Amino acid sequence: MKNLRLKTGATYGVITSVLSILIGMTLHFMGLNDFSGGGSSGWVNILILVLGIYLGVEAFKKQNEGFATTGDIVMMSVFLGLVMGLISGIYSAIYLNYIDPTVIEKIRNVAEAKMEEAGNTEEQMDMALGMMEKMMQPGWLILMATLMNTIFSLVLGALLSLFLKKEPSVFE
Repeated sequence: MKNLRLKTGATYGVITSVLSILIGMTLHFMGLNDFSGGGSSGWVNILILVLGIYLGVEAFKKQNEGFATTGDIVMMSVFLGLVMGLISGIYSAIYLNYIDPTVIEKIRNVAEAKMEEAGNTEEQMDMALGMMEKMMQPGWLILMATLMNTIFSLVLGALLSLFLKKEPSVFE
């Protein structure tokens, strides 16, 4: 049972991350992600993650006589998020640091404009932008993507388990 949760989580983690990367690249090249935090890519990623968890749970049920407990769903979701986070983090690190480093500059410019608009001092802006640059290093990108995806998948898995669980009857 435990191996089935891990196998299903890993499989759907890979599928979900590849789908997320492909859709993210499409949004980026279509100009729908302006790096301001108000773009559609955040919501799209949430929907992709929900879809990945849902499909993973359905695949798990199919292989487990139609049953999935809350624990099964949460564990499978956490592993899905862990795998997705690792893959997405590695992709982001490679993309932002080697393929198109101008994206980091665009993100920096948007952040700087927002801080100026908020009335931050030059010292506050320098400190925040310096921290942001450190967080764009490959190791930090991979760590943060993995951590955030795992935590987010835990929460989503717990919520989705309320609707998707099907536990065996104690009377059978």
